[in-house]
Amino acid sequence: MPITQESSEAVSFYHYWKNGGCREDGQLFVFDGEFRETCPKLTEDYEVYFKKDMYDLLNGTPYRPRNAWLMVGGPGAASKWHVDPNATHAWNAVARGSKRWFMLPPSCIPVGVYPSGDGSNMTQPVSLLHEWWPRFFEETEALYGDKLLQGTCKAGECMFVPRGWWHCVINNDDNDDITIAITQNYCAESSVHKARRFFRETPHCISGLLTHDCDEYEKLQNEMADEFDKRLREKRPDLLARDDSPKAPKRILDSERHDGNGEKFSFWSHLKSMRKTISYEKK
Repeated sequence: MPITQESSEAVSFYHYWKNGGCREDGQLFVFDGEFRETCPKLTEDYEVYFKKDMYDLLNGTPYRPRNAWLMVGGPGAASKWHVDPNATHAWNAVARGSKRWFMLPPSCIPVGVYPSGDGSNMTQPVSLLHEWWPRFFEETEALYGDKLLQGTCKAGECMFVPRGWWHCVINNDDNDDITIAITQNYCAESSVHKARRFFRETPHCISGLLTHDCDEYEKLQNEMADEFDKRLREKRPDLLARDDSPKAPKRILDSERHDGNGEKFSFWSHLKSMRKTISYEKK
């Protein structure tokens, strides 16, 4: 539901919230993927955390997937268990309210969630808060232990979601108030070959294309792999030379990388040095 400053949808959601609709089971949770076009001034109020997005090579073409959303929802509104689309990382910044996060590594499928082999379909309880939580949370926690990460992002804080990680999010109900957040997905340079493989092997899973014509959508999906490779050859041929296939030399992981002083590089230590804060809780 796109929101504009004068849209009837925004007014309707305001009355829906004020009249108690946000306390219903299965309540409305707004994901507006057009806010940058309908309210461009909003983009002046925040800074993009990870600016380098390899899918920007597709800008100005119908192949460029939508990648940013304004999210508005009341207490208890939730995003069910999922993996972010198109082989992307993501960041999610809270502007108002707070969000409770649950995350699992790619190999740890949440109990009660049944993805298809290619990830194109997902079966899970309809309500995260009222069905999945009472039935499967304790079993998931017991099965995965410390691998199940839990944390709370408050206003002004940002969550980073690595590519392929399972996650679900619930708006906290501390103040019985609306939570507003911005999220954006991006393809890092280190993910280029994962993206290329994703486009070539599972084109039917590509999401976020702007056309509403089913035949055109399928055509763009099937052409995406060749189009992305074409753009890489034109703009970033150096990335095509970095082959991460099994025959290539072992890729150095961030955990194995060293800085100029001979110390091991740590992504999380780097974030701490930038004084970015996040509320983290672990049971």
